[in-house]
Amino acid sequence: MLAMSSRLEKWFREQSGLVTREQAMSCGISKSALQHRLAIGAWVVAAPGVYRLPSVPVTWWQRAAAVCLQGAPRIALCRGSAAHFYRLEGFERTPDVIEVTMPWDRPIRAGDGVRLYRARRVHPQYFRYRDGVSVTSPQRTLVDLAGVVNETRLDVLLTGAMRKGLVKPEVLHALVTQLNPRVYRGLSVLRQLVKDLVMTDSGFETEVLHLCWLAGLPTPLVRFNVCSGDRWICEVDLAWPDLKLCVPAQSLFHHSKAKRFYRDNEQSGELVAAGWHPIPATKRDVLARPLDFVARLQKARDLATTRREHEPPGEGEISTW
Repeated sequence: MLAMSSRLEKWFREQSGLVTREQAMSCGISKSALQHRLAIGAWVVAAPGVYRLPSVPVTWWQRAAAVCLQGAPRIALCRGSAAHFYRLEGFERTPDVIEVTMPWDRPIRAGDGVRLYRARRVHPQYFRYRDGVSVTSPQRTLVDLAGVVNETRLDVLLTGAMRKGLVKPEVLHALVTQLNPRVYRGLSVLRQLVKDLVMTDSGFETEVLHLCWLAGLPTPLVRFNVCSGDRWICEVDLAWPDLKLCVPAQSLFHHSKAKRFYRDNEQSGELVAAGWHPIPATKRDVLARPLDFVARLQKARDLATTRREHEPPGEGEISTW
């Protein structure tokens, strides 16, 4: 077995079993020694100028690292691949395509399953690094995705990145303000979302929030505590206290257990008894039948408005702590 220097071992360990030609030669490997390793199968070509150990399993992450190492340090994962790196909602599954951004003048061989995005300006100081892979920053990733996803999906990604602590509102606001919307597609939408940011507990609640806006309802309060007199009833995901209308978001993952199921039913009964009109929302309602859900919201809003207009003076007051 060929001996390997500690520095070379470090490269392989930190780069998913990969090393570049320049890195190998910086460790004292000559061109003839490199060719010898390839000839006997000690190393295998992973990409032009990038080699891997055959004992290391080939994974999506290693393939991504091989692409990035070809053009390091001025090439990075972007868009959906960067979103997968940060585990943003909807991008948890390994993508089929490796998406990278790179300068116009940087020639590399992409190969199958790789999509290149050429940019006039690439700033490595805004990249993040892991296991030999460079990836665009969370802020730049959101800017790139703004041009390829719809507004609701972008809002889900934005609030998800905020919940994970990947981006700060003031930092993102500074970035989107200085960029030119004529150059970056979807930037104006992202600017407005940052300006009107409403934090929720999940991407599901963000999608419900967008449907509420489509129904013509004013912006609801998020995570509102409903009380009756001096007694707390429950916390609802979205609420319009003046109409006593609320939307509890429900999912099988959080609401399928018996204890939670019975407690939710009890709270729904208490809400109705207190004069509230709850409209439960499931993920199927939001994703598969959004128009039906919007229609239910509009009907509930009209009924709540009519009920409020016919209430005797002094009734229908909202109890708060």
